[in-house]
Amino acid sequence: MPDLSAAIDFDLSDRAKALVVPRDAIVREGDKTFVYRQAGTGFEKQAVHVSTWGDEEVALDSGVAEGDIVKRRTSNETSQVAK
Repeated sequence: MPDLSAAIDFDLSDRAKALVVPRDAIVREGDKTFVYRQAGTGFEKQAVHVSTWGDEEVALDSGVAEGDIVKRRTSNETSQVAK
């Protein structure tokens, strides 16, 4: 059977209200999506709504604010939520 995969790039910069986070900061549990947002000296689980999935970044419509710090799943790194 031939390889039927495809790669699609989304321009997330034109989404006026969306905030962008690294894709590896998103945690899925069933049909729900979360990030771990910094709260004081630790991290808390925060529900988010993903509007657009990209290969390396996702656009979020709700759940975080610009400047929030989120934990990435693939390492101990953190990333700041960007507009």
